[in-house]
Amino acid sequence: MRFLSRSTLGFKLANDLRNSKGTDAVVVCLKESSLLTAITVAAQLRAWVYPLAYAPIYASDGSRRILGAFTAAGGVVSLESDGAIRDEKALHLAEHAVSEQVQRIGNLANKDVLNGRSVLFVGDVVVDILPLSVAQDLLTTVQAAKVTVALGNVTAPVAEQARMIADTVVLKDILSSVVQDDDKYFEQADDYSLQQQYELVHNIATYWQ
Repeated sequence: MRFLSRSTLGFKLANDLRNSKGTDAVVVCLKESSLLTAITVAAQLRAWVYPLAYAPIYASDGSRRILGAFTAAGGVVSLESDGAIRDEKALHLAEHAVSEQVQRIGNLANKDVLNGRSVLFVGDVVVDILPLSVAQDLLTTVQAAKVTVALGNVTAPVAEQARMIADTVVLKDILSSVVQDDDKYFEQADDYSLQQQYELVHNIATYWQ
């Protein structure tokens, strides 16, 4: 499914989540590229925004196979069958990437804001299980009152995973086996740069403090 923009998708998801409006919920952005969608949802629901900080660990053999993720807390979420990631070069590159993301996020990465609140995991185009695997790992460290997953375009494995970890699931479209780059699903480019988007997130956090 194509959308006019990420903001348009955010409005659509917020409408589906309107029962969460004014409940002091937290919108957790599953991917940095989904930040504008998450901001739009949060603005409509009067919610906080929590950017989920992690970096994919890509195999260093050039295959771009995703081995797992390096998290902001310094942990590793593995997608390997035996749970171990032995590619030291890949781990190092991911650690460096997540440190840069944490610098962009600043003081917004305090997971304690999730305790006792409704947590809404939001993303626009999610085609692999890594973002929700990181989300699932996060949920083991906090006590969320309720968990919702709201996504735009997803693949079947992602849809299945969402239903496993959430109390409520909102999915706009389940993609076929042919998957395009994320931006191909939006007719318009984002209205704000990534830096401006993070400034908006900081403004939202300041408003609710």
